[in-house]
Amino acid sequence: MTIIELLGIFILAVFSLWTAGIAGMTLGLDPFTLMFTLVAGYAFSVVLLVVVGAPLRDRVLKKFTLNPDRPISRIINRYGVVGLALVAPLLTGALIGTAVGLTLRVPPRRLFVCMTAGAAVWSVLLIAPMLFS
Repeated sequence: MTIIELLGIFILAVFSLWTAGIAGMTLGLDPFTLMFTLVAGYAFSVVLLVVVGAPLRDRVLKKFTLNPDRPISRIINRYGVVGLALVAPLLTGALIGTAVGLTLRVPPRRLFVCMTAGAAVWSVLLIAPMLFS
């Protein structure tokens, strides 16, 4: 395991948790190191978008509205930010999930905590078969 491999997995996790997890397993990384790297990369993308996205939120809200017939809208209306955080790694990824949370005016700290917890849950579920095989 080299720092270059970990950095590559970190950067992949910024964009796609699943792709980074599979790449890390393919490289044969230690499962716990891989889980930490996945969650760190995902959390980094959430923080990056929250910091950069706060000033851009008003512009986005002017251009886009959330269609209530879309599946992500139904999840948010029914389960709130926790539902968004658990579904975002599967359907949208960190960047779009965070952008949706920001457009719904979820407080940044709560959005970060929930999205990071969602990434941790899915990282454990992704890596668990590797631990028990």
